[in-house]
Amino acid sequence: MPNQPRTRYDVYISYNEADAEWVFEWLLPRLKEAGLTVAIDAESFQPGAPVLEESERVIAESRHILAILTPAYVAEGWDNFETLLVQNEDPGARLRRLIPLLLEECDPPARIKLLHWVEMTDPARREDQLRRVIDAAQGTRTLPELHPERIPDARQRWWELRGIALAGIVSLITLGLLGAWIWSQRGPAQMDRVFNLAVAQIGERRADGSQRQSELGDLLGRWIFNGLQAENAQYEGNREVLIWHDSLSWTEKSHTLGRIGGVSAEDRSLAADGLAQNINAHAVIYGHLSEGEPRQLTVEFFVPRRLGSESNLTIGRYQFGDPILIPANFDPADTLSAGALEERVTVRANALFWLLIGIRQNLLGRHAEALAIFQQAERSLPRWRDVGEGKEYLYFFIGREHLFLGQFDQAEAALQRAISLDPNFARAQIALGGVYFQRMQRLDEPAQRLSHPDLAAAFAAYAKGITLAQRASDPILTDVAQMAAASALRLQAEAEYALDQFEDAAATHNQAIDMLDAAIAHLRTTAQYRILGQAYQFLGLSYLERGQTLQRMDAAAEARMSFAEAVTAFDNCLAQEANLLEDEFFATSVASFCRSWKVETEAILAQFGG
Repeated sequence: MPNQPRTRYDVYISYNEADAEWVFEWLLPRLKEAGLTVAIDAESFQPGAPVLEESERVIAESRHILAILTPAYVAEGWDNFETLLVQNEDPGARLRRLIPLLLEECDPPARIKLLHWVEMTDPARREDQLRRVIDAAQGTRTLPELHPERIPDARQRWWELRGIALAGIVSLITLGLLGAWIWSQRGPAQMDRVFNLAVAQIGERRADGSQRQSELGDLLGRWIFNGLQAENAQYEGNREVLIWHDSLSWTEKSHTLGRIGGVSAEDRSLAADGLAQNINAHAVIYGHLSEGEPRQLTVEFFVPRRLGSESNLTIGRYQFGDPILIPANFDPADTLSAGALEERVTVRANALFWLLIGIRQNLLGRHAEALAIFQQAERSLPRWRDVGEGKEYLYFFIGREHLFLGQFDQAEAALQRAISLDPNFARAQIALGGVYFQRMQRLDEPAQRLSHPDLAAAFAAYAKGITLAQRASDPILTDVAQMAAASALRLQAEAEYALDQFEDAAATHNQAIDMLDAAIAHLRTTAQYRILGQAYQFLGLSYLERGQTLQRMDAAAEARMSFAEAVTAFDNCLAQEANLLEDEFFATSVASFCRSWKVETEAILAQFGG
């Protein structure tokens, strides 16, 4: 047995500051209670001494080092340095000095993966697992005693070896067949129904946006999942709907959804979008618990771009209602308190199910069916309160479906109700502007369009939508609102042109171009290629019509420049095709439009001699 150095401490705890609360409140007291001499930075490092030197000293003077493995620990190079010190002194792990404790699921460094770690992710098993750690640190953990056997003669030994070899071969074949069968039973890694809904786990949010595992968060996530499943059981099209959550067994799915982290709502939506793409989900529900007291549950969902025809106002991120307040000192074992909280969470989940089912019909272009589902939800969920529970989204989508069906008055009434429930609802303001815009667009006479109150109402709604989207730090929604406002400006300019108000028309086109330039400047920094292509399409039309207006004003040089800018915009529109090879909607409804208008604009330019 190798000589062991003299030590001052039984164990040294290597951890990340993000996990300090668990280390000091749960682990450290139990180690000390077991009679171990524990070294930890806050108690054992000499004040004023260099941290690196103190780490090296304490490690050298400790018989064992406990490495608390979490995502934060793995991400920090300092903790990796500590484990490296240990393994440099004990490269073969013969002294069992480094004992990894897996507190949260993570991907440890390669040198730690070679060691057997102690599984601490299940709170119910931590006490038993800690007993193993204490036994190892105290040197009391032993293997069963070896018993001497008589040595058989050579002939007997030969037959025994043949028997062992045969048994080994049979065992290997059996294990191989068993492994193949188990592998064949594992669930799919991607969702495969008409409508796929993923429910991510809920954790306690840290200051850096990451989430730590929380027993309460796990419970809340299961309540949301169960509420969705209960409503789906009553849905006549439930065979077309697939709902995933990590509480499902490995035979039902083989992809771990995990938690959606991020400092900002935009960061979290990007993470949700990535998950949706990986597992083929049409919507992702996620959330987090706030730190400290009082705790609050925030529920969010994200609708990724999946189909060719969905509206830019439908896709994106949503916070579903106000955060749900968790009672102080909440105890899941208290049936009265737990029942009240479960009911609030379940009501939110039930409403969210029907909202997403309606959105699914919307994405498929089935607007009458979507409207019927939203209206059914309004009638059949009496416990869904108007204020604070996301009901403004119901009236927003009811208004959107009325708008798609050309029912402008009903659309206006529903959207106004959504805004009355949440005056800061940017999407509802933008959609309301769309109601005024489309109603005005149906007027035949240009003079009617210019004098109709819907024109001013549309501009006011779009301006309010832009302001609210910017205030909510939603840049994509801001871009969509600017594009919508630019379309209304172009409609106004067309009416001014028809009435020979050329200077006014040129000025209005300039406003539209400035607004589109602002949207494009941001969209070029994103991967929103379809929206960027549409923005270039609108920009090309504005430059084209401005050029025609300048021609009527006998400003030939300026008109030529405007037509050239239109060609450039249409080229930029077509350039997005390379990023949207499988987007049929873009190919047929945007790119083909830009291609035809580019040809027409080039023909006009040719008349200028260039």
